[in-house]
This record gives sequence, structure tokens and C-alpha cells, in this order.
Amino acid sequence: MRSGSCSTRATLMEDKDAIDVLWTPERANVDVSALHVTRFIAFVNERYDARLPAAEFEPLHGWSVAHHVKFWDALWHFLGILHENPYETALRLDRDRTRQGRPALVDVDWFPGATLNVTQNLLRCAVTHPGRIALSFTSENAAIPSSSWTFAELESKVHILASYMKERCSVSTGTRVAAIMPNCGECVVAALATFALGACWSACSPDMGEASVLDRVGQVKPVVLIMVDCVSYKRKVFDCNPLLEKFVTSCDSVRHVIRLNWSSLLMASDGMCTPLTELQKARASSSEEMAFHDFHEILEGGGPSEFAYAHISFEDPMYIMFSSGTTGVPKCLVQGPGVFLNHLKDLMLHVDLQPCHRMLFYTNTGWMMWNWMLSSLAVGSELVLYDGAALVPDNVSVLLRVAAQSKVTHLGVSPAYLAALQSAQVERDQGLRWPELEMLLVTGSRSYKSHFVYAQTLFGSHVPYVSISGGTDINGTFASASKLKPVVSGELQALSLGLDVRVFDSSGTSLVDTEGELVCLTPSPSMPLYLLNDDANCRRYRDTYFGLFGDSCWFHGDTAVLTDRKTLVILGRSDAVLNPGGVRLGSADWYRVLANVEEIEDCLVTAQPWKDDERVILCVVLRNGKCSISQELVSKMNKLLREKLSPRHVPAVTVAVREIPYTHSGKKVEVAVKRYLSGRTVPNLASIRNPESLDQIKSAVLGA
Repeated sequence: MRSGSCSTRATLMEDKDAIDVLWTPERANVDVSALHVTRFIAFVNERYDARLPAAEFEPLHGWSVAHHVKFWDALWHFLGILHENPYETALRLDRDRTRQGRPALVDVDWFPGATLNVTQNLLRCAVTHPGRIALSFTSENAAIPSSSWTFAELESKVHILASYMKERCSVSTGTRVAAIMPNCGECVVAALATFALGACWSACSPDMGEASVLDRVGQVKPVVLIMVDCVSYKRKVFDCNPLLEKFVTSCDSVRHVIRLNWSSLLMASDGMCTPLTELQKARASSSEEMAFHDFHEILEGGGPSEFAYAHISFEDPMYIMFSSGTTGVPKCLVQGPGVFLNHLKDLMLHVDLQPCHRMLFYTNTGWMMWNWMLSSLAVGSELVLYDGAALVPDNVSVLLRVAAQSKVTHLGVSPAYLAALQSAQVERDQGLRWPELEMLLVTGSRSYKSHFVYAQTLFGSHVPYVSISGGTDINGTFASASKLKPVVSGELQALSLGLDVRVFDSSGTSLVDTEGELVCLTPSPSMPLYLLNDDANCRRYRDTYFGLFGDSCWFHGDTAVLTDRKTLVILGRSDAVLNPGGVRLGSADWYRVLANVEEIEDCLVTAQPWKDDERVILCVVLRNGKCSISQELVSKMNKLLREKLSPRHVPAVTVAVREIPYTHSGKKVEVAVKRYLSGRTVPNLASIRNPESLDQIKSAVLGA
């Protein structure tokens, strides 16, 4: 079998002296004295006599790792977190609690004794600056009216909905609330109302397929479901009522459905979407305990003049996030209010978000970046929401125009989006200008040098291209921005403060300028408290994040290179997560759906680097033994995947092969196939029962 490409180390060493610096604080005339991080350094020096240089990032990062308990304590006080009761210490090891079996790294108490309410912290500007704009909203479909709310207006809506949910839906601390909602102001209100009551929030985007939604939100067993009845995407209207009916009839935990009525707006422009019928209501409400409520009618009904926030500890559940579903049904990651603290660290000390800023991040409500973006309200900046497609056939620059019209200062997109703009030949001189833009935030998949170069041409050299990377698992970043450091093409600027991020080889040895596994050796308050439906020994938690290097080392599943300049290069996933267009998809979703295709005996799905992105490759073993597949069968499978999962799950290439590679213990080796298709070395070939199958798959894909 042919060997892979030469080592990543050799390539990096050759390029080391030719790094392309695209942006520096000096060139951009950054006033470092006005940065949050500079003020934080001064705060740390005064509080702990740390004697850190006044405007240098790396000494601060080193101190935050070596003294991470002091770091989180300093961050709490620097941010002025609103809370009840003092805490004993920022971080306390406590491995004798009843929750036996929890991995050592995360078996800690964060801010023990303290309680807080995240919504109260997010809406503090409603008290200090009530007339400041909190959020603005635009839809791709003109039938959905644009809107903007002040902090006072947002707070009022949150209090009304929260009071209603408490009184009419019996929502209280720990109650699970799920949302299947678009990226709109009402979803922000729903999340903040949930947090205000100390309840637990989970969300999916309406554009996910029926199976994907049920696999995720169905596990949560919510008491309250908040859902839109109709959405628009690429100017086509989609009726969500069949999904709503399916969900409430299959999930017996739901007692209340709060429905956002967009059908009355969208059906006039399209005519395809119909409101929930009385028959559907009767079927869904067959239990006397089921009740339907209208979102806008609740808000129009008003609420109490006073509202009491429910305070929770750092051990209480607040978010339930979903893994991509690599090894089966997606895991439900239960996270506490430490997520909010971690978000503020990212937004203020790394991104340097200020009250005068306006952030637009192109995201859906099921992605962690939606929650990350939501936390910017605590800074006092404006949240700019856009719902719809970023690329509309007759207007590929629609998102850019929204950003320009909204005077966005911080724009968040994916590398795939930039590649699509470049492919469509969108240029700066086409009447597109963003004079207020201060930072481009890019995440979702690997940023290649071509993305950096194109973005600089489009937005200008004064706008730093900030590639950030982290994950839903930690609801935050491992590498992010720093206005104290230069931007180097193809690299992530800075490691996240408070996190000892390293790259390990297979034996657990730290590597520099060499490809390895991305790991973290310090805890974060945003790491999961536990996984839903895990056993008493936290087996799934341990196997997922600590199975490779032990209980004191978080293994993230990314292949990366840490440079000697403390920058990071993310090469891709080292596990079986696919990431086409920056959307994380788990291979298990394909397997569950394709198991019902009688012509298929076995299959494997993987991804291949393709035009500065990656494309989905589906390999199937046919029951008839042939190594050629009919277009009729391909179309049948594509239709099934599109309907049961989503259009993103439709493969770019489908090939028939003789056999699928397996380990000796019977596990499919998606990662090995991905590496081999990428031209990279496949380590430990001896672990593969039939390594010759890799050559056959590669030949089939190249010949497709």
C-alpha cells in the first residue's frame, strides 16, 4: 500500500521562516491601553502582585495556566459578576462527593457557595442603559418584519414570558425547556426567560431533519417545547407543523407547547404553509395535560411590574448541548452557568467586545456559537440577528449587505462561506463597504491561507482575520483572538486564557511544530457537568473525552500543530466527525438511515479535503456484490438522507466498494479512510483487519 504524504513537521519547518503576517496591532494603530485585556493585566498585577508586562499576551496566558485558580477568581471580580452569597474559592477539588467516577480533571467545584442568575447578568444594561439597543433582527424574507429592541424592551419581554412560564407552565429551577426556533428575537427572549427561572435550555434549528431533531431533543424529554410553525430558507417557505406534530406525539414529557406563529406572515407570501389545524391540535392534545400557547399573545398579555430571578449554583444544569453523533445517538452535554463566565472571557479578554460594538454571527440556534453570541448582551453591545440563507441564488452578498446596513463591527462567518463568496467573485469594489467593521471572526472548519488572503482583499488589511476554534463540548474556545498579537496567515492567534492547551503524540508527549492530538490539561467551568443518560461511573463522559490520555487530560478530537510562537494550526478532526461547510455531522446519522436500504449490505461515510473545504464521501457494499452503483440507487439514498436528515447529509460522491475497513475488534475506521484520502500517513495500520480496502476506496473515489 502507498504511504501518505511527508510529515507535517517537515512542511511546517520549511514554511517557518516564511510566515505571512497579515495584521499587527501597530499597523492597525490599536490603542492597547483601552483594551479589556490590558485593563485585566493591570487588575491582576494589583490584586496578586503578578508583575506581568502591561501589554503582552503570552506572559498573561502563562500566568493564567500556572495560577488558574487565581485567574478565574480575578476574572470573576474584574467582570463584576452579579451574584448572591460569597464563594469560598474559585476552584475546589472535591473527589469524595457522591458523584463517583467523574474524570479527575472535571471533578471540581466551581465557585462553591456562590449562586447567580445569568439572565440578570446579561440584562444589566436594562438598569444602567435602558435605552441602548440590545438587538436587531432581519429575515431573508420581507414578510417577516425587521425589528430592534432596547435593553428595557428586551427585559420586559423576558419578564413577561418568564412569569407566564412559571405560572402557567410550572417552570422552575431545573425544568427542561427545549426550543426548535429560528435565529430571531423571540428565541433570545425564550432563552433568557428560561435562564431567568433557573431552568435548563436546549435548542435545535428548524432546518434539521425530523430524525435529527428527535434524536437530540427527544432525549432531553422537555416539559415545555417552544417552536416556530413556519420558516423561510433561500426564499422558500417550509411548514414546521408536521415536525411539531411528530414531536409532541412521540415525546410524552411535553406538557406545554409555546408556538411562534410565522405561518400567518409567510403563507401570504408563499401560500404553501398552513397553520396548525384543529385536527392536529386535537391529536397532539389527546392528553388533557397538553396545552398550546401562542408566543405573541403571551407577550401582548403583559406581566408583573416586578420579577424575582432564580439563582443557581455552578453545579446546576443550565444548557443541554448536543454532540454531532459520531458513535450513535448524539450525546446530550449538560453544562452549567460556568459557560456564561467562559463566554465573557472569550468576548472581552480575547475579542475585546465593547459596549459600542455590534456583533453579527451567522449561526443557527442549535450551534454553540448562538449561545456564545448571546452572551455579548452582558457587555452591552448590540446583537445583530439574521435568519435565512447567507447565500441566496440571485443575491450572494445578502449577508454582507445586512452587515453593512447594520453597521456591524464584528462579523462571524465560516471558511466555507468565504470560499463561496470567492467562487462567486464577490469583490470589494461592487458597492460593498464596511467602514465600521473591526474584526472578522471565522470558525466552523479549518481556515486555509487562501481564506485569509481573500478576506483581506474583500474587507481590507485593517480588519484582522481571527480564526477561532473550540467546540460544543466546552461551549467555548481553545484558541481565539488577541489584539496584542499579530495575525499570521493560516494560524489561530492565541491560546485561550486559563486553559493549558497542548498537542500530544500518541504516547502523551507534548509536541511543538509537529502534528498531534489537541488536548487540554486544565479544567474550564464550561466543561460538561455530566452527560445525560450516562451511567453512575460516567463511562460515556470518560470514554468520550478522557479515553486516550487518562482522567487528567481532555482529548478533543482535533488534529493540530502548536507552533513555537504559541499559535495553533487546526488540521481537521481526528475522530469520525464530518465538517462540510463548517457544519459538524456525525457518521452515525447516516448509518441509522441507510440501514433501511435493502440494496446495501454495509457502508462507511467519511470526508475528503476539497477546494479549501471538505466534501462527504459515501462508500457502500452492495448486496449483489457489484462494485458499480446505479444512479437510481444513488438518487434513492440521497432522497432518503435529505428527507430524514438534511440536505447537508447528501454525499458529494457515492461509490460502491468490495469491503469496508474494520479494526480487529470490529469497528469501522472512518478516520483512517479520511486520512488516506487526504494523502496523509495512516498510523498503526496493523490495527486494521483489512488495510488493502483503503487502496480500493481511494481508487474508487478518484475514479468517481
